[in-house]
Amino acid sequence: MAAPGFCRMFLSYMRFLVSWTLQLIFLRILGVFSPTKQRQILVKVAKATQFWDCPLEFDDYADTFLSLKAYLDVCWAIWYDVTSTVRVGSRAPGCDVIELDTGKTRNLLEYENPVFFICLVSLSSFLTQVYLAEAHPPGGWAFKNNINIPRHRSVQERLAAARILQQHDDHVPCTIVADTMDNAVARTYACYPDRLFVILDGRVTYRGGLGPEGYHLDEVRDWLQNFTGICRQD
Repeated sequence: MAAPGFCRMFLSYMRFLVSWTLQLIFLRILGVFSPTKQRQILVKVAKATQFWDCPLEFDDYADTFLSLKAYLDVCWAIWYDVTSTVRVGSRAPGCDVIELDTGKTRNLLEYENPVFFICLVSLSSFLTQVYLAEAHPPGGWAFKNNINIPRHRSVQERLAAARILQQHDDHVPCTIVADTMDNAVARTYACYPDRLFVILDGRVTYRGGLGPEGYHLDEVRDWLQNFTGICRQD
């Protein structure tokens, strides 16, 4: 007999799957009869997520929202989410990550910084960013006029892609490491395509929503501000 926890998890996933499928069908039908109304809805979706603030134009990615590849990508991300046991208050798993400069494998928890550190430096300096599987590779959920980074087939390719990110965001002085090729961090923390966490003394004390719509740096700043009471704004 299936465990109650698994049944709840499976039902949660199926509810999402049915709801998401019906929304996509509705939007596709709406596009046939009223493309203008469909576009208005997609603009609202983009504005509610990181998409609206990215350097790309709306038309570079709008059509991909309703594609099969986008649908499958979202389904996998939600599956990771409902099957993950990492919640606020739980012990933070020590997944392996790979250093960009040396290629050495280290434990993710080795990058934990003292919370008081945020009072002395900017928020970005406090963060550790784990580069995961490429979210929008050519042949996948790809955008027009985007940086073309193929799906990683080896550790070397993932590290090379992470270095592109490092160079592209060189104004952001955060530590960047890469997930292993078995996507241990993405699966364990349910953070694909992106998600924010605060880990304190080996435990998860903040778990943000699943990105892009649930990715809010301001929430992390507010959490740290409330925790210390004296931290400055970035």
